[in-house]
Amino acid sequence: MPHDTSRRSVLKAIGGAATVPGIVGTAAGRGNAPIPRFAAFNVENFETGQVQEKGDEQAAAAARVIQEIDPDVLVVNELANNVQEATVDDSVPTDQTNVEAFVDNYLSEPQRKNLEGIKYEYTLQPESNTGLLSEDDYDFNKDGVAGERPGDAFGFGVYPGQYAFGIASRYPFDEDAIRSFQEFLWADMPDNLIPLADDDGVDTSEGNIYLTEAELGAFRLSSKTHIDVPFDVDGDTVHGLFSHPTPTGFDGANNFNGR
Repeated sequence: MPHDTSRRSVLKAIGGAATVPGIVGTAAGRGNAPIPRFAAFNVENFETGQVQEKGDEQAAAAARVIQEIDPDVLVVNELANNVQEATVDDSVPTDQTNVEAFVDNYLSEPQRKNLEGIKYEYTLQPESNTGLLSEDDYDFNKDGVAGERPGDAFGFGVYPGQYAFGIASRYPFDEDAIRSFQEFLWADMPDNLIPLADDDGVDTSEGNIYLTEAELGAFRLSSKTHIDVPFDVDGDTVHGLFSHPTPTGFDGANNFNGR
């Protein structure tokens, strides 16, 4: 079950000023009930040190953009998971999750005179496959060295939880009904398009990555995670289905991420 179901979250403006909303949408309300607004943002490598303390320029700029849009449910992509990060660095604070800290330190305080702070009561910081190594040492990227980050992690990251994502919401959600597909194997996906290679015949020219038969039993579908969160919206259940896969721009000729 994912960590943290208490309060809040979010993101980073590239260059300290620009943040791009990925998805903004609504879910139908019932009767005269207000229509909830869902939004997803992608932030470039939003790190623990930026949100756990006040005064970060990029975090403040990101909070300003979010306050302008004022979504009811917010997903922040590339927000580091500090709980996972702390498993390899004991100096990383974990009293609050990064999504909680961002809400407390930035989102809850107006970032411009005509804006209001947003006090998201509910947050979720799911575990991510980024920077997470398998129990067995596999050379997933076929560089001749097994079990090393970032190339041999399930998802690209120099530490566990880098480039993860967080969720903040005005609406409560059913923690016991959350479904995380973080550990779902790519090989278990029907009609998958996994690029395969013989154990002793792997062609890694031009950045190509192929999975061996042995690796099929370990390699996960999600480079971060897929998660299903059921929100209680004025008595109705609205499912938020969230994911953030690695873009195809990092692929070689075999279209590894595109597949």
